Parts: sequence; C-alpha cells; structure tokens
Amino acid sequence: MHRTIAAVVLLLMLVVPSGAWADVLQDLGATFEQVAQELRAAFPKVESRIVAVEGSEVRLEGPAVASLRPGLELVAYRKGEPFRHPITNQPLGRAEDEVAVLSVTAVSGPQATARVATTEGGRTPRVGDGARITAGRIQVAVLPPLGANVPGETVEQTALLLVSRFSALLEKTGRFLAVEPRRVLETATPPQFTAAWIFALEPLDGGRTRLIERFRVRMDGGTPASRFLAPVLGFGVFVMTQRQMLGIKARAEKLTRDRAALHRDVDAVVEQAMATEAAPAD
Repeated sequence: MHRTIAAVVLLLMLVVPSGAWADVLQDLGATFEQVAQELRAAFPKVESRIVAVEGSEVRLEGPAVASLRPGLELVAYRKGEPFRHPITNQPLGRAEDEVAVLSVTAVSGPQATARVATTEGGRTPRVGDGARITAGRIQVAVLPPLGANVPGETVEQTALLLVSRFSALLEKTGRFLAVEPRRVLETATPPQFTAAWIFALEPLDGGRTRLIERFRVRMDGGTPASRFLAPVLGFGVFVMTQRQMLGIKARAEKLTRDRAALHRDVDAVVEQAMATEAAPAD
C-alpha cells in the first residue's frame, strides 16, 4: 500500500512541473488519464499458486502471473477450515491465514520467482499455498504538489483542482479507491505555529549559576496535522533539550575540574619557587 501511495505522489509531481502550469492545465484531462492507466497496469490483479519452495525463494504459477514485474509484492496465504452457515450448516467458504509477503524477483511467461520478504506468525510458505495481489480496490491518497500557483487562483484552489481531477481518474480505472481530496489537503497542509526559545542565567549563592531553558510553541490545533504533530514535536523537544542540558552540565563540570587542577599546579609551582629562593646558598 505504501508503494502505491508513493507512486501516485511521484507521478503527480512529474506531470505537473512548476514552470508550465498554463500549458499543463489546458491538457490536464488527457495527461492525467494516461498516468492513471499506467498506474492501473502497474498494479495488476493476480491470483497464483506456489508450486516450488527452495529456501527463501518460491516459484509461482497462474494465468495472470505474466503481468507481474520484479519488485511487486504479493501476499501468500493458506486456506484453513471451512466455515458454515450457523442455521443451515451449508458451507460458505474457507478461512484464510496470511503466511508471508513475497517480493517478485523474475518473471518468465506463466511462471515467476519471488523471495520471502516477511513472514506472519512464524509460518513459512509451502507448496500449494496461494499468492495474490488483491482484486479489491487499492486505497490511495493523492498529495498536492508544493508551490503550485496559477494566475487568478489561490494555492489551495489549485491544489484541490489537481488532487480532485487525478483522484477521480484513478477511481475511474476501477483499480483504486482515492481518499477524499479535502481530507488529504487538511492532513497534508502543515499547521501554522509560533515558537519562542529562551536561555536565561540566574546567579546563585556560592559562586554558582542556574541555567534555565524554556521552549514554548503555539500551534493551530484545528487541523489533523496539528493534532498529530503537537505531541510528536513536544516529545522531540524534550529529548533534544534533555541531551543538550546534560551536555552543557558535563562541559561546565569539566571546565571547573580543569580550572581547579590548573590552580593546584600553579600553587605548587609558586610554592616550589618560593622554597627555592628561601633555601640558604651553599
């Protein structure tokens, strides 16, 4: 799923270069239509069967295997016990357990080889297990390009236009289910915030000094992005500040020790010189 989202975002950025908005918008439908069809072909519906297992490598066969390409991932599954209707006891199907995630390494006609990328619950693939790329719609979120600007339109209006148009064309292919464009924009738009960072030195008795560090941030809490970023930012500042203060403490203590050692060495040299001068000459 993450691979799908990344591909959609990347292609949106490529087909809408920042320096040619007027030309691109004139032919927006045809351009995005081509990209959507290419994405549909890049994520085929595949149902296959594992026919051989050698270590971490498996061989797949099936009528749609030829549409695979290296790098695509399939979910290996194993059919379990049948489940039945609670009243009629008629069989309704069989349970399925996910076994592993397979990454395609090579394709040759109706056969393909794949390596085991991850396993589920300690299970390993075996001959007879199935492997598929889901036939259901793949959920995607189309993110807007940064810095999009069209004369007469705001940045938000331009972003909504691009996201809505491309999302609709992706759904038209029947392969993808796009997240509602306004939800994407609300989540992807960084929150507005102001911050103040203060370092203060407070003199104490006994020649000591207290260092006070204060970091305050005010963030717009009305967006999903701000609600997500606020605790993350707070924790990050806490970790950074703690390490910073410990580092300052260690350097200050080392400087104090070095100065004390230097004073002892100077005192020793002075005492030795004074003792030499006071000694009677032979």
